[in-house]
Amino acid sequence: MTSHDSSDIVRTSPARMAKGLLFVFIPMIITLYLTITLWHFTSSFPPMVSVPKPTPAGAPGSPSGASTAAKPNTITIPAGASVQGNPSFTPATLTVKKGAVITVTNTDTAPHTSTSGSDPSAPNNGKSWDTSLIMPGKSAKINTANLAPGNYPYHCTVHPYMKGTLTVTA
Repeated sequence: MTSHDSSDIVRTSPARMAKGLLFVFIPMIITLYLTITLWHFTSSFPPMVSVPKPTPAGAPGSPSGASTAAKPNTITIPAGASVQGNPSFTPATLTVKKGAVITVTNTDTAPHTSTSGSDPSAPNNGKSWDTSLIMPGKSAKINTANLAPGNYPYHCTVHPYMKGTLTVTA
């Protein structure tokens, strides 16, 4: 038989066990209480999307005499376009005369393309034009000299939900 001192099992008193359990469970209860009572506050905020505000013409940081109106033969990819549901291309439909050169400017923080075709799986995808990747703050050109008059749907190959229409007239 073994004596009390030679046992490998360490015993503790009920009071010491109660203190240990309180040390573990009290912080858990406080955290749970705060989580439940503040849940409505934290869940009411949607995720933040960074969208830069346009600088008014003539203000510091804007080109002098610059207009905030859309320029002819220009397609802009607005800030936030990579988030589904936001405007994709501005204007969504652009009408130009055959032979016009269109400037596509990316003002978003993600790279984009302007590729002819209704979506990446369309049989005519990229046959009429493809700007390739347009990095943030950069531009690309679309030459309509070889396009027959008509409507041309286009999309972004990186974000296929981004769509627009180019109408070429004679």
